[in-house]
Amino acid sequence: MSAGRGVKSLLASVETSDAGGFTAIASTPTLDRDGEVLASGCFVPLPPSVPVHVAHNLSAGNVIGRAMPFYVGSALHIDATLASTADAQLVRTKLAEGVLDAISVVFRGLEWEQLGGTRTCVRAELLAADVVSIPSQPEARVLSVRGYQPAPKVTVAQAKAAIARARLAMVEHDLAEAKRILATYPERSARRRVAAVLRQL
Repeated sequence: MSAGRGVKSLLASVETSDAGGFTAIASTPTLDRDGEVLASGCFVPLPPSVPVHVAHNLSAGNVIGRAMPFYVGSALHIDATLASTADAQLVRTKLAEGVLDAISVVFRGLEWEQLGGTRTCVRAELLAADVVSIPSQPEARVLSVRGYQPAPKVTVAQAKAAIARARLAMVEHDLAEAKRILATYPERSARRRVAAVLRQL
């Protein structure tokens, strides 16, 4: 890792906060309240993440977080991270208190079949996973909720120490580069240039 990337990584670790989130079952291959079934694996390939809305209000202003979808057996699960905004944190509080506990997916059905007399979606595009009061699938429920973790406050002493470590890392990097040049180019002119650089450190 270069000194520059190390400094950026250090600053990111100092400033990171977690606004909370939740894990949930988002879909199962069982008969839903619409009399349909979303077959196991119908959303493959899964998108890296999908938006989380409230009550299927699919506007940009109603997005309260994003969720990473993944399958556990035949059931689609999500791991959601909520925004730090007041509306998202209100939903997190309701989830933590059990006032809200249901999830409903938003999808675009691409291929349907009649399986055992039931209309079944065998291929679909997953678009969103939303918090709702009454889910289409009774099994689509929140499993756990993460609390809000604010970013730690950085003192002046901690900031100075971080800057000193970053400067030391850059000096060590320059020294290592100088040694590499000396080993690769043993000519007297190259050695003089490196020696001049080292005197400035």
